Amino acid sequence: MKKKLAYIFLFGLSLTLVLAHPHVKKIVSTEIGGTNITIEYYTSPANMSHVESVAVGDFVNSRATLTLNKNLGELNAGKYLIGSIRKGKSDWTMALYSGRLGRGESPDQDKLINLRSAFSTEHGTATHVSLDLDPGSGPLETSLALVWHFGNLHLQGDLSGGAQ
Repeated sequence: MKKKLAYIFLFGLSLTLVLAHPHVKKIVSTEIGGTNITIEYYTSPANMSHVESVAVGDFVNSRATLTLNKNLGELNAGKYLIGSIRKGKSDWTMALYSGRLGRGESPDQDKLINLRSAFSTEHGTATHVSLDLDPGSGPLETSLALVWHFGNLHLQGDLSGGAQ
């Protein structure tokens, strides 16, 4: 009987793992002018109903981190949470937070670093969160951009120029 229960448990566990949505850990890393830049995050499905519920002025924590081994522009070496602030119905700003946050915690506004940002809904749809480092486009064309693509939201933050 114990053996049968063990098989049922293992089968159930296997089925749960197969049917569960995978969250893939991603690490994006590069070196610019002697500064190592690393982004670490887990993919998650784009939940656009959650995005619609975000109030103007709220900080959205991506649960991703940006790590700099040396100063970059006006940003000091260290580890930052990557997030965004809703500025209006169709306007978002990339922000970094130089502290730690638990689930549901709001950031200390004095520790938020607003990056010069470019927001668009014209870059297609990402079914899962995607973060990357790319040459900027549009108003950030000459910048190193931290890019956050989520659903139809595409947000770039200027890392080379630092805070706004």
